Amino acid sequence: MKNSKLLFGFCAAVLITFLVGYMLDINRKQSAGKQIVVTQFVFENDAKLSTGSTETPESISAPTPKLGKDGKPKVDLFMALITAPVRLDRRMANRETWLTTLKNYPNVAMRFFTDAKGWDESIKANITEERKKYGDLEFIPTSNGYWYGHRYMWMLFWAFEHYDFNFFLKTDDDYFVCLNNLANDLQYRKNEKYLYWGWLGCDPSMVAMDSGLLILGKDLASEFVKRNDTLLCHPMAGQMIAMFINKLEAEKYDVTYFADNSRLVHYRSHLKDRLNNKLCSNLIGIHQAYPKHMREYWSFAKDSWYNETFPKVERKPYSEYCSRPKGWDWRVLGSFWKHEPKPCWAPDTDWPELHKYKMHKGREDE
Repeated sequence: MKNSKLLFGFCAAVLITFLVGYMLDINRKQSAGKQIVVTQFVFENDAKLSTGSTETPESISAPTPKLGKDGKPKVDLFMALITAPVRLDRRMANRETWLTTLKNYPNVAMRFFTDAKGWDESIKANITEERKKYGDLEFIPTSNGYWYGHRYMWMLFWAFEHYDFNFFLKTDDDYFVCLNNLANDLQYRKNEKYLYWGWLGCDPSMVAMDSGLLILGKDLASEFVKRNDTLLCHPMAGQMIAMFINKLEAEKYDVTYFADNSRLVHYRSHLKDRLNNKLCSNLIGIHQAYPKHMREYWSFAKDSWYNETFPKVERKPYSEYCSRPKGWDWRVLGSFWKHEPKPCWAPDTDWPELHKYKMHKGREDE
């Protein structure tokens, strides 16, 4: 019992030190004549907990990327996988299926991201040990609950601080990603300006890409970072991103919409007859891939993973994806999703009506 208390106290002390050290230090730098807000991560705790390392996680054994001019690893794609601390089963399903192939994609990097606050000490101790073991997980200074807009911003900050990337992908931990198809497809997107790529919902006053799997071009992602001190956040990341893009469009930015609905399975039930050994030939990702489904999809895809042929998908004009005008109005949503956007970093920014929800449960038990 005494040893257990000592271990408990040690873990708590390390995590408290981590959170104290994990402060946002905003430095303003000049780049291309514009003022850019760059997030610096400061750590004063045990070096093993520092997220400053850009070494490739041992668990996925990917080759070390080439360094860019600024000394950061240069990759085509950085993947941010958001996950709750208690979702070890989901993270392991990812690690043991499609992520095992990451070693063959030197131009792709990834990390899991999870909350550093709001969980009891036993969960914190477990996630800290997991982080040490796999080296592919980072803490962000968010709490449990519906803070998805803030999580998205912190993942962007981390990616820009540690990698020189061309595309930023955010995905949930219940998305099976056909990385073979996606990595191949990036070659066709490199000249797209302000790329906004995902599964597009086209409803009155609610036109936006779903945030379950969403890819932004670096130029578009950097606008979030440049303007983060004036950005309005929302508890739902997809809504926040859509409203910010609408703001850019009002300023005459020509955002490129790439609605990849045919290759992103938004609802698992829509897979139908596509569940075969050619699974990834025409797909980029499958949503609602909970651990048993993740492993099932991998059983179909793994044998032909490196032998697939991928048809080129041409991006179409926005009008061919959606006949409605671009725009997202948070006021037209139902009560659960209807929340007023607020300044991201204002001290009083909060949505008390969501406090009763400690985490998003998803549809795993349905």
